[in-house]
Amino acid sequence: MGRLVAVSLSPAVDRTYQVPGLRTGALHRVDPPVVSAGGKGVNVARVLSCLGESPLLAGFFAGGTGAFVRRALEQCGVEVLAEEVEGETRTNLNLIDPDAGQETEILEPGPVVDREALQRLSKALVDRVGPGDTVILSGSMPAGVPPEFYSSWVPGFLARGARVVLDTSGAALRKTLPMRPTACKPNRRELASLPGLDLPDGVDGLSAAEFCRVVAGPVRRLQIPWLLLSMGADGACLYTDDSCVRALPMPVQAVNPIGSGDAMTAGLALAIHRNLDPASGLRLATACAVSNALQPSVGLVDPAQVAWLRTLCALETIPCET
Repeated sequence: MGRLVAVSLSPAVDRTYQVPGLRTGALHRVDPPVVSAGGKGVNVARVLSCLGESPLLAGFFAGGTGAFVRRALEQCGVEVLAEEVEGETRTNLNLIDPDAGQETEILEPGPVVDREALQRLSKALVDRVGPGDTVILSGSMPAGVPPEFYSSWVPGFLARGARVVLDTSGAALRKTLPMRPTACKPNRRELASLPGLDLPDGVDGLSAAEFCRVVAGPVRRLQIPWLLLSMGADGACLYTDDSCVRALPMPVQAVNPIGSGDAMTAGLALAIHRNLDPASGLRLATACAVSNALQPSVGLVDPAQVAWLRTLCALETIPCET
């Protein structure tokens, strides 16, 4: 079947604090934080490991924080293909206000990656990818890496018989999407920012269901085999070559929603890797996102809970005329 390979060019250490009644300019005394390995690709790899897979994670690591991330990944069954760079792997602060149901994220930039390190990681990764593998390109580019870098990888991975799942934003998303990866997972804001979709005025103010319907035609003209539109608490919508299906919101009380998008990406990649049909794949991806939101730590799911949530995930068909 091949292997799942997650790419995390900018891993991190996540420090998550519960801060009831969070206010700027105020003094808050808090319980000790939950400290874990983080970054979008790291979260993806850890979720895949929770679901019984043995993924490979490739990325740049620096200093003591980088060593912490590597050890944490290896302890949960993730093989690490590490390229060491100068500096320190970044630390992110996640501030959860359970009273307001809101989270605040403070994200460091991380170390600068030079051209030689980029070439070394590229060669090592390309040598490891082959037929039947599923590669997940997740997260933003660290300093020193051009935004078109993901796009340089996609054609080669596809030519080797691998499948590619993309979860990024900004210029990296705009430059990589024309390479037609196997799957992509934008959110509403990221999708609406794509040039050439010709979305109607006022689309940002539409309800989730109406937004899914209005963008169906333009999205399918992108010719991405699986495009999963994530909408947070409003559910998600999966557009494929011949179907458009929406997962309805699930009424759960989130504990920590940070990382749920990464868990959804992991579920999407696993669905493609296991050759699931679109409806089953959407249920799996949604269940992973919800299970992550029910955990106190970032980038973790409970496999038994995921199985249960899949049975509760209600779907509706969206008209998908082109």
